[in-house]
Amino acid sequence: MAYPMLLAALLFLVLSLSATSTDSENGDYDQCYFNAGYVGPTSLLPCLPANETDNGFSWCCLAGDSCVNQACWNRPSGVTYQYGCNDPTYKDKSCPLKGDLDPAKSPWIGLVRCDTENEGLLKYWACNHPDTCGENCPTEPDRPQVTQSVWPWIPKSLPPNTDCKDLGKRVLAMYAPNPLGSTGGVPSVYTAAADKPSPSMPPVQSSDTTYSASSSMPISVSDPTSSVISVTSSTTAAAISVDSETSRLNLGTGAIAGIAVSSTIALGSALLVAFMLLRRRRSRQDPVSDTHEDESYNHDQHGPAELPDEKHNLINPNISAQHAENSRLSVLLSRHRPTSF
Repeated sequence: MAYPMLLAALLFLVLSLSATSTDSENGDYDQCYFNAGYVGPTSLLPCLPANETDNGFSWCCLAGDSCVNQACWNRPSGVTYQYGCNDPTYKDKSCPLKGDLDPAKSPWIGLVRCDTENEGLLKYWACNHPDTCGENCPTEPDRPQVTQSVWPWIPKSLPPNTDCKDLGKRVLAMYAPNPLGSTGGVPSVYTAAADKPSPSMPPVQSSDTTYSASSSMPISVSDPTSSVISVTSSTTAAAISVDSETSRLNLGTGAIAGIAVSSTIALGSALLVAFMLLRRRRSRQDPVSDTHEDESYNHDQHGPAELPDEKHNLINPNISAQHAENSRLSVLLSRHRPTSF
């Protein structure tokens, strides 16, 4: 009875560790990232609850803003933007593409709809980012003659763009309908926990980075009956490049290496402890077997009696038994022979 209970406890322990490992890999569901391994503002939150996602991840918007189809809308600035997702590896399909646009210059990208003909229901949305804004980049608040090379954490008003032609570079953010349907939501006010990490910023990339636009991107079409938000010409968009996936993989490895190693060590230790307990318990309960053989002689055994002629001389095995007996008698007679006077 003890063995099934011990095995059941071992199975429960393994399942518990597996669940803990999965939770560790996913991390805090409310923690959002704007690039692989780089934490966004504490008020950046997922738009969809976990039970409404395909893979357990969602794109993120800032608290107080409106969640739209794969994007966000900031009412004070009128900017429709993309920021990040809650996948720390930044590989999930809900994560904004951004390509090789330098996240150190702006963690978010705005959206600009490109006015093209015969494009169907899904429209081409491009970006407005320090690397792509061209002649329509925003300027420093206190120095209007100076272009703002680094944008703040919170989206701000941007110079209007009537079309993608107003951008210095055309880089794909996504294919989506226009207007963008309202989907999900974030709280209007959010107070972060004391242990929630602060935003982290990667180093600035070199200036010789090249970009290329992608022609395809999976995206769901929002329900036409849902509420919609029309995007004005003052909004901006995001990018994709040939090397974007490589960049994400390189940054994502460091973010999960420690989790994978610690989970493996914990699981191995638990299995070792359970095996030792099972072995000790079995050694106590198993009866000790008698390893001594019965050396008593079986007196009921029958066999031919050993005849005198069949005996062997133990001193010289080559001498016959009769010859050995005659030699012994000669020795005895010589000892008792009377002495002649």
